[in-house]
Amino acid sequence: MLIGDVARHSGVSTRMLRHYDALGLVRPTGRTVGGYREYSAEDVRRIFHVEGLRSLGLSLKQVGRALEDPAFTPSGLVGDLIKWTEDRLERDRELLDRLRAIDASAPTGWQDVLHVVDLMQGLTSPSAARRQQAVLARPDGAPVPADVLAGAA
Repeated sequence: MLIGDVARHSGVSTRMLRHYDALGLVRPTGRTVGGYREYSAEDVRRIFHVEGLRSLGLSLKQVGRALEDPAFTPSGLVGDLIKWTEDRLERDRELLDRLRAIDASAPTGWQDVLHVVDLMQGLTSPSAARRQQAVLARPDGAPVPADVLAGAA
């Protein structure tokens, strides 16, 4: 099957198929006399395998490792995906908390938003000195939102 046929049947663009070939993820079994890529049924199965792994959130680099690693197991992949998803959700929750804190400070302009963002970064710093500076050295004399201080404590 030629690349255009594979693209039509698989839903994967010819550009992406060429990219997979360049990365070594899916190499066509052969070439026609004219030099066109020719895919076997096994190549098409591998394309669907790659697409399935990508749909789970793996990068192309991770897909390549999964396909080449003889120790790769679906259960290991699912465990990794759970961990990555939990980490992403934690980052999203943290972002949501920060956005709510900014909203609670009732900013009236971009300067206010930037001050609160700077304060929040200082309060979450691993450096105790930076956290103290954030609270005590407010250059504009603006009050620190109570919920931000409470969260930092």
